[in-house]
Amino acid sequence: MTSSGSGFMRFIGGAAGAKKARLGANETAGESSTSLAGSRPAGSPSVTTATRPSTAPQSRSFAQVVGASAPKRSGPAPPAFPRPSLVRGKPLLKHENYDSMERPAPKTPAPNVLYVDMRSSSLSPEEVLEAAFPVLGEHVLGFQLFAAQKTLGLVFASSESRAHYAGQSIGDTGLRMHAAPSDPVNLLKLTLLGVPFWDVKGVTDALPALLRPYGELVFLAPMVTPSGWTSDQWHATIARAPGNDVLPPEVVEVLGQPVIVDVPGTRRYCRHCESSVHIKPSCRQGARFRSRQNQLAKDLAAVAAAKQQQQPQHPDQQHHQQTPQQQPPPHQSPLSQQQHQPPHQPRPRQPNIPENWEDEDAPMDTVPTASATEVEHFRRATVIVTACAQDPNAYSAEILAAAQEYIATATRSGGATQ
Repeated sequence: MTSSGSGFMRFIGGAAGAKKARLGANETAGESSTSLAGSRPAGSPSVTTATRPSTAPQSRSFAQVVGASAPKRSGPAPPAFPRPSLVRGKPLLKHENYDSMERPAPKTPAPNVLYVDMRSSSLSPEEVLEAAFPVLGEHVLGFQLFAAQKTLGLVFASSESRAHYAGQSIGDTGLRMHAAPSDPVNLLKLTLLGVPFWDVKGVTDALPALLRPYGELVFLAPMVTPSGWTSDQWHATIARAPGNDVLPPEVVEVLGQPVIVDVPGTRRYCRHCESSVHIKPSCRQGARFRSRQNQLAKDLAAVAAAKQQQQPQHPDQQHHQQTPQQQPPPHQSPLSQQQHQPPHQPRPRQPNIPENWEDEDAPMDTVPTASATEVEHFRRATVIVTACAQDPNAYSAEILAAAQEYIATATRSGGATQ
């Protein structure tokens, strides 16, 4: 019993010592992995504190948190029902000199020049010149590069060579050489919507006559899908007389069908309002347009007020303002000071604004303003200033001057701009 008990105690003590040795080896950071080779089975990978993964939570910086979040939308949301992509199809009507009319022709003193428009080409000027040299050879003396217009100018040796190669293509580049128009051309590009494309011949016969009162139809092409299907959206270009700014009607009838005539950058037809002017209060495009106009009017009013405050005063006025401060009267009694004090100046009276700003015949000083508020007057005045900034002939000079004066007065007083 004694021998067996002592043997059991020795077994327990030896196991505890081995366990402590293993724990001490793991906790010692500087101990090499070779010291534990005897306590691990052969072929097992060594594990040290340097390679053991840490289970402690790591805190992230603010930049990491922000960078990991979803990026913000950089632009407007895509439309819920997007239109298919369209490309310009083969022209159905094209004037023989349309390339010269439409494409840029920079001024140059060199004679016998043909231009190469490279706006729609992915080739570099060097590649175009290398492709043109085998075709033109010694007929060309040299070239000019117009980087701003993305155009090449080829100077021919004679007028005969220039006339011979005018309108021809340069190899397989798809680029053509064209001459500069002899006279300036007033082109107007149009976008036609709702064209009855199922009758191509009827459209090409009817459109020139419909647009003749406004200009000569020199280009007409449908917009097609990449696979070649024709849409009801077409591109047209008319050549107008110099100085003619008359636009075609908003809607024309072609083969019994209404066709919308949009002018890119100038006029766009709103199907909701059934007009190019947003007249319905429920029109979202009109609400956005009015918001932009109001913001523009406020900006113009602020600029006008700042300019008026920065205007230098007349030397006589400055001297008159500085004299009382530089030479105060000596030994004045309180009574005499009260007598010399200037009378209280009332608030400057705002000029009377006509009830209907568009009525230029109404005199500015006779129309009462009791039925209109100051805010409404200020809004109408800013509309007039904005319209005259875009078109100087939108209102008469008297109306514009009264509107500017009202804006300046309201801005100084701070009443109508609140």
